[in-house]
Amino acid sequence: IGNLTKLELFQLHGNHFTGTVPEVIPVDEARYNLSSFTSDCGFPSLSNDPLVCTKCKMCCNSNDECTPRKDGFDMKNYLIGASVLLPFLLVGLPRTGVVFGPNEEATVKDLLEKIGLQSIYIFILSKNWILNILAAGIVILQTTVFFYFFRASVFEPNIDSDWEYTWECPMNELLCNKPDRSSSFFSSILIAVFIIITFIAQDGF
Repeated sequence: IGNLTKLELFQLHGNHFTGTVPEVIPVDEARYNLSSFTSDCGFPSLSNDPLVCTKCKMCCNSNDECTPRKDGFDMKNYLIGASVLLPFLLVGLPRTGVVFGPNEEATVKDLLEKIGLQSIYIFILSKNWILNILAAGIVILQTTVFFYFFRASVFEPNIDSDWEYTWECPMNELLCNKPDRSSSFFSSILIAVFIIITFIAQDGF
């Protein structure tokens, strides 16, 4: 296949192929972009032994759903969310005394009010080592859950990944396409931002 110098498209999706696809496939990526190199390297697979394709531009699954293959973690959506919340944090932090701290020395009562009496993090201030260990255990647990959340948001062709397949590669068309779901996406973002702002507003204002 690597010797086919005039090859423009190499689309393997919708078949029951198994094995490993060669990494060097001379396709016309400039003309066909993500549609130039596709295969059934997604999950769930059409076969018991999923097709391995590390250089594919598009991976499809048995549900006729496809997604651009991305290696590593995509920070784009998280940076967008952070940029939306940042202005509210910059406005709220000075009002809590975190940025421009209080002129007087902080007392334990002040710290408890800032942290919150219903938060387990107040155990960090305790002189009881058992409570300190409990607070540290909660931090470790939350960090572990956060790690698995990030791990599940990376594209992997297995059940451990929560990656969403949002593209379609119809068998009777050369080009893959992405249905317009922007309205539902931005609606969910707005709802999430509203809930977060409502939650932190009680401390900032």
